[in-house]
Amino acid sequence: MGQAPRIVIAGWAGAGNTGDELLTAWAVAAVREAGGTAIVLSVDPGDTSRRHATESVAAMSWSAMRVLVGADGLVVGPGGILQDATSLWSLPAHLLRPALANLRSIPMVGAGLGVGPIIRRGSGLMLRRSLKAALRVVVRDSRSAGLLAEVGVDVDVAPDAVFAAAPKIDNTKAEPDRIIVSLRNTQVVGQVRIAKFRESSPDLAGWASSLSALRQHLGVPIRFVAFDPERDRDLHTHLADMVGNCEVVEVDERSAPSEMKRAVVAVAGRYHAAVLAAAYGRPFVTLDQGAKLPALQQMIGDGGAAVAADAGAEEMCSGADLALSGASSLPAAAARAATQAEAHTDAIRLLVKAAG
Repeated sequence: MGQAPRIVIAGWAGAGNTGDELLTAWAVAAVREAGGTAIVLSVDPGDTSRRHATESVAAMSWSAMRVLVGADGLVVGPGGILQDATSLWSLPAHLLRPALANLRSIPMVGAGLGVGPIIRRGSGLMLRRSLKAALRVVVRDSRSAGLLAEVGVDVDVAPDAVFAAAPKIDNTKAEPDRIIVSLRNTQVVGQVRIAKFRESSPDLAGWASSLSALRQHLGVPIRFVAFDPERDRDLHTHLADMVGNCEVVEVDERSAPSEMKRAVVAVAGRYHAAVLAAAYGRPFVTLDQGAKLPALQQMIGDGGAAVAADAGAEEMCSGADLALSGASSLPAAAARAATQAEAHTDAIRLLVKAAG
């Protein structure tokens, strides 16, 4: 028997974001199940190797270039990596990997991808040149698909890959008994510095007032769950102090599912908090802090509700009531999303077969 093909996974691992680590865990498992060996490009290779029991190298390094030169295939993704809003250098850095794959004529796919925003001149041309030769590109929402279709990249759409992974992550039962809140500051457009996020703080007093009203309305406690502990810790701590009598916890890809299963309703500014809530049939309210959360709510339909990022108490409570009123349809919607999300896994299977 020949050696298992070496497949590079080029997403956004090692940065401490639970959503990205959930996707990395899914991608590594998909490569292994298809018969390949996974090598993950990571911001923190040591952390990634420990978390996912896989080979990992620093994403922006000569080691990464050497690994790509010696690889048998490339996964572009997973995650919302194809955007040019946070930094001038973000999109070129991510597209360097498929450009090298094209140069070496090794097979590649895009899987678990989110695309956008795309705002800079020349970005569309870079996307087309880098991804045109991909065996298959699967994105997580219609907005991402539209952006790639506009520049001439053939693309398929499927729900987020975490929907396919969720049943395998945690099959324990949990009774919903709390409001789960997972929020973030609002990102605004970055300039030149690579990987440099600029964020604006929300109206904490307004959020605290709305969450207090929701707690009183539903009669259950609030638990703040940080999906990106480094960036969400202070925000959650301040809000918990303002609301009073709230728990604050930090999660990773292993503990997040069991937390989300406890939600009577989830209030989510973090995308994968809402994805996990939906995947486990828990009603959710998304705060409109970017296109991907409303897109998720529209895809799920009943059982989810979208409110403005500065929603007042009345809007927050009405959103929760709307989500709860459609909760009975969530299990079927989650099962449908899980089946459809297998398209991302199918893309990786196709890659490993071609690489072998």
